[in-house]
Amino acid sequence: MLVSLLAIAVSHASPPQEAPLAIPAGGAAPAAERAAPQAVTVRDLPRTPSMAVASRQFQERSLDLRVAEVPVTLGPHWDWTRRVAMMGVYQGSHRLDGPQMLVALGDEAGGADLERRIGSNRMAATVLQAVGVAGVGGVVTGLIGRDRAETFGQLRRWQGFTVASVGVLVTGFAGSAIPRTRARQLRYDPMSAMDLLELEERIASHNRALAKELGVQQQREPEAQVLAIPAAVPR
Repeated sequence: MLVSLLAIAVSHASPPQEAPLAIPAGGAAPAAERAAPQAVTVRDLPRTPSMAVASRQFQERSLDLRVAEVPVTLGPHWDWTRRVAMMGVYQGSHRLDGPQMLVALGDEAGGADLERRIGSNRMAATVLQAVGVAGVGGVVTGLIGRDRAETFGQLRRWQGFTVASVGVLVTGFAGSAIPRTRARQLRYDPMSAMDLLELEERIASHNRALAKELGVQQQREPEAQVLAIPAAVPR
């Protein structure tokens, strides 16, 4: 009787449930739950030596427009310095002057013409400086002649000569500053050759063509940068 009761209890017992399978902590997730692989871009690929050389050449040959704050001292004996914002076109770390900038942009004829204009202004400044030196000589001569004058008429003539020589002196030295400043502006100010919008467009076009030639990907368009240069002070 006891054996039959045990047999009936075992037959009515519920079957054991299987425990759910757990994913190990270090194991991989199921394929359906795995994230889709990310696309590999050009920047993620390893740089080959040829790509590195092309990138370095692009950095050395590309053009960049920058605004530099340069300290300027007035005169060799003036103890007064002010910071002046000067815009320049740089190729790598080298700043290009006006003719070099036009040649780098592919305008060799424009660079030669700008160089000729710079030379003409310098020549005009030299001639006017010579006129100023002649005025100095005239003033000295007039003062000596006035001291040696024996009659009132001679004194008046030498005084008139001295006054005229002073006018020549002032005209020569003051007038020479105009073409000398213009020559410096043509040499170092890129805005004297073209306006800002045209310059930015031509620089961007040059860099795009250079990137295509070297087979590199241009990361950004050139934009004006502000630099503070505490370097040598131009006199």
